[in-house]
Amino acid sequence: MAHVPLHPLGTAREDFLEAAEVARNSEFLEVKAKLLSSRRAEVRSGWGEKYVERVHQKGKLTAWERLAELKDEDAPVHALGTFVNWGVNFDQAGRSMKSPGAGVITAMTKVENRWVMVIANDNTVASGSWWPQTPEKIERAQEIAMRLRVPVVYLVDCSGLFLPEQSRSFPGRTGAGHIFKKNSELSAQGVPQIAGVFGDCIAGGGYMPIISDRVYMTEQAYMVIAGAALIKGAKSQQLTSLGIGGPEVHVHKSGCADERVPDDHACITAIRAEVARTANCGADFRRGGVESAAPAHPASELDSLFPPDHRTFYDVREVVARLVDRSMFWEVLPNRGKEILCGIGRVNGLYCGFIANVQGPIDDPEQRGKLNPGGILYRQGIAKCSAFSRACNSDGIPMVWLQDVSGFDIGAEAEAHGLLGYGSN
Repeated sequence: MAHVPLHPLGTAREDFLEAAEVARNSEFLEVKAKLLSSRRAEVRSGWGEKYVERVHQKGKLTAWERLAELKDEDAPVHALGTFVNWGVNFDQAGRSMKSPGAGVITAMTKVENRWVMVIANDNTVASGSWWPQTPEKIERAQEIAMRLRVPVVYLVDCSGLFLPEQSRSFPGRTGAGHIFKKNSELSAQGVPQIAGVFGDCIAGGGYMPIISDRVYMTEQAYMVIAGAALIKGAKSQQLTSLGIGGPEVHVHKSGCADERVPDDHACITAIRAEVARTANCGADFRRGGVESAAPAHPASELDSLFPPDHRTFYDVREVVARLVDRSMFWEVLPNRGKEILCGIGRVNGLYCGFIANVQGPIDDPEQRGKLNPGGILYRQGIAKCSAFSRACNSDGIPMVWLQDVSGFDIGAEAEAHGLLGYGSN
């Protein structure tokens, strides 16, 4: 790779913030952080302790417990789409119902020192069924895994669509059927897909795992097109779902699953072993022998940089200085499009491109002495942003966007500058 001329960025916090400002800013964000934490805990609890106990009585783990056992001991869990369906109430014959997190967990974590995308049905929410927005959440996770080329691990315990809401879950270009399209696209791209089947998997809940490269079933799991209750109503046959779709059938007869395992713990152990066979991350190679390093200005100071009043601006360069290794950064075209910061820095040893909105007054590029408000997109900044992002794409450099923008400039001058055309970039 060509030489990247990194330079020191940022200053000590006490040089630009008073102690009272640090305390005020930190207190403001601490309140916000506690609110988010409490809401995440509410989503994580599913339908409550009663349903957790019901899962345990069946000898099974909850989805979050499976994820905790699957991941490496010290690995972080980066949940995606936590607040999908937050605040949405579903009216079922006068009874209000909720679907925390749309009844599915999607998260990035490490298994056998490899990043994986985990998609796990929350079996404490309507037996892991699919609600409106569940398909979109799953497809988003699959899309991220495909772009990053990381294995997908499905922890399946899904009773199919939540039938009273099926008209809002199946139709459309992102409806439930497109989950299976994403399965096929992942396969075509060579992205490993590994499934563990832990319980009831009816209709769509059964289609998803069998398209995976490797499928494990516990002894109390089953996969069926239709469950025993529906068959009884349609054909008057007395059957059990386990009898027609358990591991005895799908491992030894149909071939829809590969291996049977005794229980949840054994299944997770088998999945970990399967992940260990996949390709490892190429990050060490891409670091080019450069070790990762902490920023020279501590990242722990980030929460003290942002003022409570949005009308008070902050210095985004001080933010970037607390994100990049050694606080070293190469700013690209610093004298053009000053409402946008573009540049390159290392994060954990890997080069990353940064695009960030600059707050506060900025010089007008055409009228000497005139100031324009920051946090707004003007012609030069849009052009700089577009050119820089294309360059990063061409060089295969990942990008970090620090967005704090009101939108495009408006008015007669904006139209005369052709922002309508620039905005299409």
